[in-house]
Amino acid sequence: MRDLLLFLTSFSIISSCGSDQADAKVETHATDKATPVRLGYNLGKVVKIEMKKKLKEISGIHYLKDDLLAAIQDESGKIFTVNFTNGEIIKELEFGGKGDYEDLTLDDEFYYVLESSGKIYKVPRSGDISNTRTYEIPFQKKMEFESIFLDRVANKLLMICKNCPGKKNNALKYAYAFDIKEATFADDPVFSVDVSVLPASVNFEGTDIKPSASAIHPLENKLYLLCSVGKVLLICDLNGKIEQALALNPEIYNQPEGITFSPNGDMYISNEAGDNDQGNILQVKYE
Repeated sequence: MRDLLLFLTSFSIISSCGSDQADAKVETHATDKATPVRLGYNLGKVVKIEMKKKLKEISGIHYLKDDLLAAIQDESGKIFTVNFTNGEIIKELEFGGKGDYEDLTLDDEFYYVLESSGKIYKVPRSGDISNTRTYEIPFQKKMEFESIFLDRVANKLLMICKNCPGKKNNALKYAYAFDIKEATFADDPVFSVDVSVLPASVNFEGTDIKPSASAIHPLENKLYLLCSVGKVLLICDLNGKIEQALALNPEIYNQPEGITFSPNGDMYISNEAGDNDQGNILQVKYE
């Protein structure tokens, strides 16, 4: 892992907005020869947008259209619409009070926002928050969740636990399903991800890996599982079997908490701010 931290950093500003907007930057980081490579992505070359103060603790993102992303921040019950090209906040939709909001996904009519307890907020995308509904997971109260994604074929939401107490094997991260039509949680996990079994290609020396966000790749039909704790990106099949694991450079991915894809495969990863930094969103182009 130490070898992976030896990165050379350089960047050039490719566009500059007014003083009230963020700067769009391309950052290219030279990678060590041992760094695993996945066809289609260069994780060392990113387009970076710094977020405004309201999104310092940006904890989840979802692609909308064009250059627009939906975003949430950890402690505020608001859904922000953000223009990726300049970091401008286009719209704010307040659906709840203070909480511990971790991730979001959406379908054609609703946003689905996840709290760490497993509670789901179903928020109309029309903006009529009077029709917001909440659903609380009725079991495993001490579980902690940070990731949610939509299975469009089954019309279900899937949440993968970050901490899964009460299970015999702590290395297994379980996925629980919420049926949107029936508005019910399945009692048993639909699959598990064994984070103790990483492909030999990843040079990872740590033992603690915890999922912080998840998304289905629109072209590959693979589950991408982002782990802020452990600094690794897992690529899995739809049953949770890990096919590839990519170590993330902490100089770029300092606290990665959100992941989403555009229809052409471009990947977006959001970082919560450090002590002296701003939150940001990174674009990794699909080549």
